[in-house]
Amino acid sequence: MGAWRGRPAALPDADHVAEELQPDPAIGRAGRLGRFGHLRAPTPIEEQSVVRMNRDTLYSSAVFDLDAGPVTLTLPDPGRRYMMLQILDEDHYTHANVYAPAHHVLHRDAIGTRYVAALVRTMADPRDSEDLARARALQDAIRVEQPGGPGKFEIPDWDAESLAKVRAALECRAPAGLRCGGRWRLHAGASCGAQALAPAVGSRARAR
Repeated sequence: MGAWRGRPAALPDADHVAEELQPDPAIGRAGRLGRFGHLRAPTPIEEQSVVRMNRDTLYSSAVFDLDAGPVTLTLPDPGRRYMMLQILDEDHYTHANVYAPAHHVLHRDAIGTRYVAALVRTMADPRDSEDLARARALQDAIRVEQPGGPGKFEIPDWDAESLAKVRAALECRAPAGLRCGGRWRLHAGASCGAQALAPAVGSRARAR
């Protein structure tokens, strides 16, 4: 995204900044906004884009501009295999966890932010090449419809120095070994303190 200059980051901004900075690799993998990119193998521990990635799921991710219109996501039937879609807004609130097979429609009025991230986890056995192939086929079967899309990806020009200070302050508040459970709650039940803490600390691997 280049250097961040200009707009200062403050503590109330922390979750919003983290989510605005997070989607860029997803767009890079997909080649453009509004399309899923896929990780075809478990992520090596030293290359995690966040600090808690699973070792038994393949990740698919996309970012959508809801100002361009509603998005319909379709997940294939995975049989008994775990396949789940998580929907997150720009403030890192989870709006839905949807299990395959499913159709799910995203509207700007319901999400509340211009951009929305979609993350799909598909269970796979990294030791079994045939199982990995089946999981990859399910990734390829994810469908996106956005007649008005894909729109544009435009984020504020956040100031790197103030962002680093806010992130460091939040990291000091996170005890060693703090579990992430409960921090990415559904929107209505989220804790504001944890909500600022979790995305800023959890995304530090990428920021550094």
